[in-house]
This record gives sequence, structure tokens and C-alpha cells, in this order.
Amino acid sequence: MLSPTNFTRSANHNISSQTRSLHYTNCGSLLLSAHENGNLHTISTSTGQISKTIKLSNNGIRAMVPTHDPLSFLSSSLHTNFDVNYVSAYDNRYLRKFHGHIKPVTAISMNPTDDTFVTSSEDGTVLLFDLRSAHPTSKLALPGYAGNPVASFDKSGYVFGCMASSGETHEMKMYDPKAADAPFETFTTTNSNISDYIRANNVNDFNTEDINYMINGEWVDLKFSESGNHVLIQNKKGLLILMDAFTGAITGAITQSVKHFKNQRTRANLGMAMARDDIVVFGTETGKVVWVKMTGESVNEVSGHGGTVSALGVNGVFSAVASGCHEYVSVHLPKR
Repeated sequence: MLSPTNFTRSANHNISSQTRSLHYTNCGSLLLSAHENGNLHTISTSTGQISKTIKLSNNGIRAMVPTHDPLSFLSSSLHTNFDVNYVSAYDNRYLRKFHGHIKPVTAISMNPTDDTFVTSSEDGTVLLFDLRSAHPTSKLALPGYAGNPVASFDKSGYVFGCMASSGETHEMKMYDPKAADAPFETFTTTNSNISDYIRANNVNDFNTEDINYMINGEWVDLKFSESGNHVLIQNKKGLLILMDAFTGAITGAITQSVKHFKNQRTRANLGMAMARDDIVVFGTETGKVVWVKMTGESVNEVSGHGGTVSALGVNGVFSAVASGCHEYVSVHLPKR
């Protein structure tokens, strides 16, 4: 388990392009970093050096995840192309293209135990795929106009969750990937429920204007905790909501930066990850990586980036955290 304290900044890699995705391979030996300029880098965990660079796409990279093979991965394009690409980094070869979405794919989540994966898209759909077939095995039934839904597997691979919205109502749906035609559980919450929780718990002492601003944002990321007991959901305006994965109750809420999202024209997403069930790691617009409890209590922070920290990756094997901005990918290691 990652300790949230006593982290120090280690190796830097000059990337010169906004970081979109950071993922460690399952064995923890490699860090994969994907960027808006279409480059993908493999970075050795043991040496901290870039071992390979691949020009993956002229359309940029929107999302990327490794498969069970440490040098094969899934990626989607930032513009124009709506397929998901299955690529081998051994010889920079496309193994398969997965079809089904009609707008850009915003997120990909690989099942940690088999060859299935789920994709989320701006077309308002979530599709379940198998690496062995170019076409989806299931299309999730989502409520009304779902906006941009987001889906992810839990650590066991037996469940994946999907957060989708219709107006001010939000549904967290839980699926069995072997029977994904319908969810086995649906939890419903509303903007009113979220704002009531924030007010009742004095989250960051926000005023009514800030609360109303934060809660009206599309969902952009979803992650299960290591234990599978909690789900962390991030919206486009930097609001992080922690939900109980078994009851759907809101158990925590924090924000990354209201000022950033109000002032930035691009409103670039800020990276986030879960270090423990009760501790979140997230990036800031000022270049910091922050460990914070879902109560809002700050645990630790590391400085160094020259701009918005747009992606984070957590390595549970070697207790490392990677962070990326528009210039650098940095690796943060625990102090010995």
C-alpha cells in the first residue's frame, strides 16, 4: 500500500507536450506516458530513463492504457478518429482497431484479470469490448441524454462502474462484465444531494456561487479504490466525489481548484488518482502534486512542475507516483 507521506521528486523527462495519460504496467516495471503531440514514451521504473518513444498518431492521444502485455496498449485519438487502437510497442504495429463510437473516445479501462475493456465517449455511450474482436460485445443502456459518461473496472475485474447524467440527476451503475446487458445495481444522486453534502461538511468553506459552479460539470474520470469499497468520480470543474461502492452514499467531497477552472480558457483536466481508500493524489494548476484526505485535510505535497499537472499514475508495486504537465513527466519516490 502506498504511503502518502515523505515523497520526494525524482527523475524528470522533458516532453514538451501536454500529458494526457500516465499508467504503470501491471508488474510495475514500466511507466507509459501519452501526449497531445501523439508521442508515447516507455520509461523504465528501475533506471528512470526513457527506453522507447513511439509516434503513435498525428491526431494526438486522448486516452491510453496498457494491456496485460507490458508493451501492448490501447489508445484513442484526440481528434477526428473515433476508433480505439490496439498497438504493440515491440514493433510499433497496430494489432487491431475497435469500432463502435461515433465521437471521440474519452476514457479506456482495461479489466485487470482478462481481455475485456470498457470505453467511454463523447457520443454518450459506454461500450464493452474483448481484445479478440473488433466490435463491441455490449452497449450500455444509459439514462436519457448521458452527456459524457465515464466507466472503469474495479481492481478485482468482476465489476465495472459507469457514471452518467441526465440533467441534474446522476446515476452510478454497477455491471458484471459477463452479463453487461443491464446493471445489477444503480445508485442515483442529484446536484442537490451533492451541494447539501458540501454545505453540511463545510468542504473548503465554499460559498453558494462556488458550489453551484462546481456541481454543474460533466464527469471526466472514475476510479475504484484498491479495496473496491469506494468509487472516486471527478467532474470537469475539478470536483471530486467519493461514493460508497455498495450503497451509493456520498462519503467525501473535495475540489482541486475552483479558481483554475473559472479562469482557464482551456479548462484542462487536472490529474487525479487514489493512493488509499481515504487518500487522493491530485495535481494543481500551480504545478504541485498533493496528497489529501477526503475530509479535506492535506497530507503531503511535492512541487516542481511549471504548469497544470494534467495526469497522474500510481505504482503500487514500487510505491511511486508519476505526474505530467505540458513540459515534463516526473517520478516521485518515497524518501528512504
